Amino acid sequence: MRLHEREWDYEEAILLEQAAPEVLGFLQALPELPEGAGWLDVSLGSDFTIPPIYEKSVERLVDLLEDSPEWSRWWEAAESPRLFIILGLMKSAELREPPRLRRRHGFVEVSMSIDPQRIRRLRLPGKAGQAAEVAGDDLATCLKHVSDALSLGEIPSFPQTA
Repeated sequence: MRLHEREWDYEEAILLEQAAPEVLGFLQALPELPEGAGWLDVSLGSDFTIPPIYEKSVERLVDLLEDSPEWSRWWEAAESPRLFIILGLMKSAELREPPRLRRRHGFVEVSMSIDPQRIRRLRLPGKAGQAAEVAGDDLATCLKHVSDALSLGEIPSFPQTA
């Protein structure tokens, strides 16, 4: 009885072993985190043009959270220097994924799909207040997921955007 139809070619096995780290590195590419940045970084991914007012609202909230001693203490409990959030705003349902969190090379990475319809409506003039509210809701949803997954307790209250 023969278990294998083909015997391994040792040369192929050696090439595979040498190529595996490079392939894995490509498939699991690390996000580029700016040197000297704070503990929180948020990236937006989308299959449509994100209204600039939403992007600015997210950036403002990230700055406020990083400057907040209460939020910094909350994140210290994670025992990781950085949190990298990827918010996916995909209008195509097949591109939306369930929330995923993993620890990677000195930081925590979380990706989460959020409802793109609320963001797309922010293209109209005079939506700055609504954009701040939507961005706050989206970040709060994501940070609650992080808190639950890492057992960090209640998230602190969000700072008021001026």
